[in-house]
Amino acid sequence: MGGHSLTSADIGRRVVVRRVVDTAAGRPRYADTIGELVAADPTHLVVRPDRGGPDARIAVADVAAAKPVPPRRRRATTAELERVGAATWPAVETAPLGDWLLRASAGWTRRANSLLPVGDPGLPLAAAADAATTWYAERGLPPRAQLADGEAADLDALLADRGWLREAPTLLLTAPIDRVRGAAPTGLPPVTYAAEPSAEWLALFGARKGTPAAARTVLTGGGPTFAEVRADDGTLAAIGRAATADGHALLSAIEVVPEYRRRGLARHVMAALAEHAMDHAHTVVLQVEEDNTAARTLYDRLGFRLHHGYHYRTAP
Repeated sequence: MGGHSLTSADIGRRVVVRRVVDTAAGRPRYADTIGELVAADPTHLVVRPDRGGPDARIAVADVAAAKPVPPRRRRATTAELERVGAATWPAVETAPLGDWLLRASAGWTRRANSLLPVGDPGLPLAAAADAATTWYAERGLPPRAQLADGEAADLDALLADRGWLREAPTLLLTAPIDRVRGAAPTGLPPVTYAAEPSAEWLALFGARKGTPAAARTVLTGGGPTFAEVRADDGTLAAIGRAATADGHALLSAIEVVPEYRRRGLARHVMAALAEHAMDHAHTVVLQVEEDNTAARTLYDRLGFRLHHGYHYRTAP
């Protein structure tokens, strides 16, 4: 039989292997093993089961089907998802401040130009804030911090006392990847993927945020996938971006050309990006500003739920 496409290149990935265990009334009976692939050669696959117990050594001749599957889903902490956000939208320049992360990208987007205060800075709080302020001033950027609810309350209070302005309250939403990929509408043009954004992709995205030199560095960092949907005449109608880290696929840059809106294209792009990320992610993540009610309505219908909120503080 031997019906599978797993190779040694898949070692370390989570897989499902369906094998024949016996026959009954002339028909094969199957059993599935789900877990980490730890060895693969022309004759056997070795899988470390999710449920525990000894490794399963499975003869290739008994395999009916085998494929990679998403990592096991678990609820990440606020700190973990804040780090996922940093990894999937990486700044041009970064520097550690203890466990904190300083990020600068010539001022393009708040997230890529703000302190991420997750963990211990290794300094007294006021001294750490002073060090961050100096770091941004040296780069000609306004000192800014991204502050997750429940994660940096002491720093938030300190910066508020110093007159730093509260900005852009944002919601971080999550949904099971199966829920998002299963929401694809029918009858729409196909979604195509690329490892680099096309000039048209950049132009559509840049109409709202601009695309200076730093933008391309941020957008292409973190190993992203860029999606496009084109109308029948070849006109670009919708775009999106996804990057994965630690079992989470963060979607961003979901844009639809005005004349193609209200046709389900945003949902189409999101579902396609979730499908594309299935081998590496179990959860889809989105960040949406609190006052963007139209986007929040769409995301709610797709099964996204609030994980936590965050906001920025910027020195006056």
